[in-house]
Amino acid sequence: MEEKTFRKMTIEEIDNSMGGSRLRGLEKSYQELVELLGEPYINNGKDEYPDDGYKTDVHWAICDKNDVRKYIQIWNYKDGPAYCGSKGTPIEKMDSFSLYYSNEQILLQIFPEVVLL
Repeated sequence: MEEKTFRKMTIEEIDNSMGGSRLRGLEKSYQELVELLGEPYINNGKDEYPDDGYKTDVHWAICDKNDVRKYIQIWNYKDGPAYCGSKGTPIEKMDSFSLYYSNEQILLQIFPEVVLL
């Protein structure tokens, strides 16, 4: 198995990052993202969570293993239980996410199939 060249960011690293605005959408299932990136931060009201806890339910923040300035952040937005209550899409059924990346290198490293225009 190939060693991963990226890792999950800490809450402190996320807070210190420059990102936040959605650059593009990402059509992947929740399960595909978990298999590729590991477990996200989950807005469960108990654990630390990098977002406001109101509009998002899950948040991945992944950086290059050797350079925290190269990162991607992926989150759902206003479609899950945190925002929509019982009418929201359950986390396990989510398949569309917002994506922010600090540079193209980290994006293509993790998602080589992405076509940049």
